Amino acid sequence: MAISFKPLDNKTESWDEVQFAAKLDKLAKADLGGRKVKLTKNLEPLKANVFQKMIWSVAKHSNILRKWLLGVHVDTNARLITKMGEFITNTPELKDNTQLITSYNKAIDEFNAFLRKNVGKKTAATYAATHLPDGTQQPDGPKQPPKTPSKTEFKQLKNALMEYLESNKAKYGQFAASHFKKIEADFDTATSLEDFYAKLTQVGTGKQAILPDKIEAIKTFLTQNVGAPQATATLFKQTKTSLFSYLDANKTTFGSTAKLQNLRIERIKADFEKSANLDEFTANMRKKPYSIIEEKITDIENHIKGLMKAPGKPTKPATPKSYTGIANRPFGPNMTTNIKAHPENFPTAAITRPLEHLQKVTPPLLRDSGNFFDYNYNTLNDYIADFDSTVGGKMRGKLQQQGHAFDIHDVQFQNLALFLTQKMNNKQIISAQNDSPALLQLMRARNYAIATRQDIDWDGQPIKDGTIKKQKQLEMESNWRSLVLYDWGGLPDASFDKTPGTEKTAISVTQDDTLTAVEKMAKKHDPAKLAWINMANAHRTGGGYQQGDKAQEEMTVTNCDAIGVLGNVSEILIDGRVGYQKHCHIPPGGNYFHQTTIFTTADDQLITCNSIVHAFADFRKSNSQSEFADFAKGGNLNPHSQAYIDRIKLDMRGVLRTAKAQHQEALILSATGCGAFRHDADAEAKAWASVLKEPEFKGHFKEVVFAIKADKRNPGNFNAFNQHLANLKL
Repeated sequence: MAISFKPLDNKTESWDEVQFAAKLDKLAKADLGGRKVKLTKNLEPLKANVFQKMIWSVAKHSNILRKWLLGVHVDTNARLITKMGEFITNTPELKDNTQLITSYNKAIDEFNAFLRKNVGKKTAATYAATHLPDGTQQPDGPKQPPKTPSKTEFKQLKNALMEYLESNKAKYGQFAASHFKKIEADFDTATSLEDFYAKLTQVGTGKQAILPDKIEAIKTFLTQNVGAPQATATLFKQTKTSLFSYLDANKTTFGSTAKLQNLRIERIKADFEKSANLDEFTANMRKKPYSIIEEKITDIENHIKGLMKAPGKPTKPATPKSYTGIANRPFGPNMTTNIKAHPENFPTAAITRPLEHLQKVTPPLLRDSGNFFDYNYNTLNDYIADFDSTVGGKMRGKLQQQGHAFDIHDVQFQNLALFLTQKMNNKQIISAQNDSPALLQLMRARNYAIATRQDIDWDGQPIKDGTIKKQKQLEMESNWRSLVLYDWGGLPDASFDKTPGTEKTAISVTQDDTLTAVEKMAKKHDPAKLAWINMANAHRTGGGYQQGDKAQEEMTVTNCDAIGVLGNVSEILIDGRVGYQKHCHIPPGGNYFHQTTIFTTADDQLITCNSIVHAFADFRKSNSQSEFADFAKGGNLNPHSQAYIDRIKLDMRGVLRTAKAQHQEALILSATGCGAFRHDADAEAKAWASVLKEPEFKGHFKEVVFAIKADKRNPGNFNAFNQHLANLKL
């Protein structure tokens, strides 16, 4: 066998088959990822000297410095190793030499290891090389005959393929402009897909063929799209005119002012223009800053899908059927009496978006006491002393009254709180909430200002620049308008898809509080697909946050903007407390879902994730809204009855149905109802284990964490959940 390979352009050097194989073998054994080794021209590995090792960390990020100070030629060697692969593929004497191909693939591994260890990440990603097929893999079964496209489909596939390759350049390593020209020319002259694939392997006018791994990628794409041209990028682009008309016609639903509406519409149109397909378009709309809310993205996505199925005839989202109003559902006697006394409290549809169509969303529940705080306390201690003397031990009675001196909703008290806390970091803010009632009230006033006011940034500092104020307003409105109220209990069980998912769900039980669990999970999962449970009161927004209560609901919603989001569907009641407006109370088995920004994290990072606001069944003996009497036996709650189990599972399924509907992948739950609402912890944990195994929910989540903070009043909660859920296999 006689071959002649020229390693570099304009050079007289050439390698025969022995030199060619020796070069690959030397590179394959060079251990380039384990120590500082120079890779000079023609893939020659040499040890770096002491000086070069010292300056490597700086020089590796610059192409010029790599060449002149280190003697490292990344771009040249990347071209060379690609050329060697093409030479093997197109040389009859070499293309079936499995030993040579194996050596080449090992050399590729070393070359890529060298890039990862010794040059910048961006450079490594740009020049990473790909393997040649080694022919050792056997097919799993008989091959299915490829689909044969019609002549019309064959022409449609060309543009889709070129757009696909352009948008996936990085995935296939070195893909030069000459390759694109060859692929396009081969497609134009081919009479069938098989003819096209054959042409790709031939050396073109630019003396290059397409490598086998790239041909396989092309085959995969075309095979998937033959017979389904409506799914191609070409048809996606054809929806432009209709989509833009749809956006202009519905402009008023995209913001509270004409300026915001125009800003968002132009943003969406720009995202469309730079996107190659529907998935990329939706991903671009989710990017910050000024991300588009999920409900609008879903509407736009459905509109485009409808156009791609039948151009000009977009499909409308299906509306739930067979909805039963809450007054006509079977509950226990006590619950039925409470519901029929005030049926107007609850929603009248399975899905309600309370803020979607409002032209203007105003900051919720804020009031201004004028110059009540016409001076500032000199220190926190001065404020604490005044608070203690004014409020004393009667926090519940005084702090929920309108017009009192330390009203969380009063912008003047908020300004005082912002002034006194301006030098505190988040760890100090978090710690202060556990120090004294006075500091807790101050921190909540500060946080309420951050959650609801455009003139205060997410760090609690005043904003003076008008543009930045508008940006803060836009960010808050994005969270406010994401609010959805679900009433799953009004739909028959048969209306829900019971098909299991494919995920292997990881279940764990921790003693973290909810917000600590969120911080940890946000580092592992996309925050946009992460939801935490707000164990809420069905009627009182935020529970007792105005009067110093410190249960899970109060401590979560006042350390993020959730209290502001929910404030948009709330009002000040006669007793001074905050409650939900008509048709906005949380129904049994239903809940709110909304986007929220957590701004008091221990590491000072903003986390924009999601919250499911669910009111679990109330089994307190002494509360007028309680369901205790409906599930009691002999004066005590009967947690072993089937009726009790069915009732608590109604709530659990409601939480998981919302998470599924909103495409959430990671959930943070807790010992739901096992605090003030007096659920039996053992029965609750067993029920969660049972519901998570149901086909409707099994395999639909990547991870579920039960965050159960140590509670002296309920010490058995963690043990019960740990026993029944920590080792649960799904």
